[in-house]
Amino acid sequence: MTFMSPGQVVWFEIGTSDPPAVTGFYGPLLGWSFEVDPDSSIDGRTYTRILAPGVPWPMGAIQQGDTGGEAINLSILSADVRADVDRLTALGATVVLPATPVGDVTVFARLTDPRGNLFSLFSRSTSQRFEERIAGTEEHTRQAAFTPAPGAMAGFEIGTTDAAATTGFYSAAFGWRFEKSEAIGGVPCLDVYGPGGTTAAGLAQPTT
Repeated sequence: MTFMSPGQVVWFEIGTSDPPAVTGFYGPLLGWSFEVDPDSSIDGRTYTRILAPGVPWPMGAIQQGDTGGEAINLSILSADVRADVDRLTALGATVVLPATPVGDVTVFARLTDPRGNLFSLFSRSTSQRFEERIAGTEEHTRQAAFTPAPGAMAGFEIGTTDAAATTGFYSAAFGWRFEKSEAIGGVPCLDVYGPGGTTAAGLAQPTT
């Protein structure tokens, strides 16, 4: 199982109606730099890649939307986005955006889990351009799993008021494994491991 195998979290997106406000905040705070991806822009809205300091490969992106809502979602690699959308809706997920091709680069979809957490699926492409991009992302993901650089994505958390429902969904959906961890601030937590044990994450269960 590699760092870029289906079921791995390998990307994140910040959804916003005001990309300059997001870049203006996170750039000085974390040293991020940004580059607009013209190939991935949809309906004239920008898609801006995020790079951590000193890292030549993007780790995430800012997706411009027009709803006024701000959201962060994790992107999970899929072997077949359309098939996984059908499989995950049967497990209780809700489709926000159906499987959508982006040129010859990828196919992606957005969903929410049964507790309302937003996430995305995307598939690898056989195009040379995509493989060149993904090779850099894979190397970044490999490095971040062991020695995350300052400002780089080093892990993620899923908040839920129903740990059993959330762990049950992600275990069935992507083969994630959950192990009890130390409480943080009195909040019960679980460590989350993806396929091959490579995903660094946590699940917090607030009491309210």
